[in-house]
Amino acid sequence: MRYGVIDCGTNSLHLLIVDIDRNGRAEVVYDVKQSPRLGEGLRATGLLGKGPIERALQTLTEYAAICRHYRVDKVQAIATSAVRSARNRREFCSRVRRATGLVLRVVDGPEEARLVAEAVLAEPGFTDGPFFIFNIGGGSTELVTGDHKAILSAQSIEVGAVNMTERFLRSDPPRKQELEGLDREVTRTLKRALRRRDVGGRGLAFYGTGGTLNNLANMHQIQKLGAPLNQTFYPFSREAVEDLLLEMQDRNESERQELPGLNPSRADIIIGGTALIMALLRYYRCEEVTVCNKGLKHGAVARECRLAQARLFRSLVARFRRTLSSADPPDVRHAVHVRDLAYALFDGLRSVHRLAPGDRTLLGWASLLHDIGYAIDAQAHHKHAYRIIREAEGLPLNGMDREIVALVARYHRAAAPSKRQKRFAKLKRRDRSRVRRLAALLQVADGFDRSHSQAVHRFKFEVTPHAIYCTPIATRVSGVDRLGAERKSALFEAVTRRRLVIQEADVVGR
Repeated sequence: MRYGVIDCGTNSLHLLIVDIDRNGRAEVVYDVKQSPRLGEGLRATGLLGKGPIERALQTLTEYAAICRHYRVDKVQAIATSAVRSARNRREFCSRVRRATGLVLRVVDGPEEARLVAEAVLAEPGFTDGPFFIFNIGGGSTELVTGDHKAILSAQSIEVGAVNMTERFLRSDPPRKQELEGLDREVTRTLKRALRRRDVGGRGLAFYGTGGTLNNLANMHQIQKLGAPLNQTFYPFSREAVEDLLLEMQDRNESERQELPGLNPSRADIIIGGTALIMALLRYYRCEEVTVCNKGLKHGAVARECRLAQARLFRSLVARFRRTLSSADPPDVRHAVHVRDLAYALFDGLRSVHRLAPGDRTLLGWASLLHDIGYAIDAQAHHKHAYRIIREAEGLPLNGMDREIVALVARYHRAAAPSKRQKRFAKLKRRDRSRVRRLAALLQVADGFDRSHSQAVHRFKFEVTPHAIYCTPIATRVSGVDRLGAERKSALFEAVTRRRLVIQEADVVGR
């Protein structure tokens, strides 16, 4: 499916077009951004102005034409802070629909925050621990807290690079008193919205997104390295942000436009946006933030990819269900969670299991489909899973990969693979070892969600020559899940040649 998402923000309008395959993988086709400054003057009047509306309509008309040119199957246009806070938002949305055919979906602040967070969470290399994500937009700032890729809180506050500049920075360059007033207002707003003590403690990872922060990171890279880096995550110290603010705050707009790496169209709001970032970093006592170059549009794509994965899963279930009344479909949330737990075991114990990186993908498929045999019958569902996976037309696996996935799913229960079983016996010795090791990881992962409550999210490991000490990180203590993992640990202990010692869970807030 070809999917397009338009992010209609206060300062910029983004268009991202991707191809999403049936497995939920996305490939970028087209990516563009323009800055019609839709929210210009909004704070003073409460209305989207005539000039900003015309500029935005021109951009949206171009984007709609681009989507038609690329034959996009589904377009989602999302409007954020400026449109949702404007008294004339209905008139604007109506004009957009008449002029372009696009239907604007105006999202509230928490939903905007979640979309941004989901973009960051989806990226490889994101922290496994507690996190705080902030997004600096033109008209608002989004604040998200969480732990192990689970969002705990998401909100939006009405301070952004554009509205803070218009409200406080009347001079060019701005006076000291104006910058101090901006700092006080941002700090007051943060105290009301999300106090420092509620953000997190030890091990907290800070992530930041948005045009202002990414532009600052671009400037810093050019200054230090001579060229911008094309990478998703970039560590950025508070000291470096402050140095850039000091460098810019005594220059007027035309002088700022000449600074290497600064987008000239952002020169009028860059000081206000940077001062906002500094106020936030100081208030939350953040010495370093990891800048992420993903935003709301990428979060919308991540959601669409998950929908594609769910459709594939359900199509496989539907293909092999006899009737709606004869069997219960597998629990999709449980299957996805077991896959994530299996990935956590695979990643955390690479030195022990010694499987190849490509085996991680096979483990993911086997975990996702391990209960698919319920689509036929609860009795011997593990054997039905083997047949379904071997015969399924929609599964993107061929040859030995498909056979290994089918066998690993077949052995997701407590029993160990045996040469008495013909399919397993036919494998080469190396592939039998792969099946045993992958099945061992799947069995323990499945045990850790025996309650189907998704309480356990990740693990901490201590590996010794004779034992693996595993501490589950969970949203609550679950004796059922611990017992489930212990009862399914025999194969794991056999292939790792170590005892599996499950420690008391570390409980984190929901």
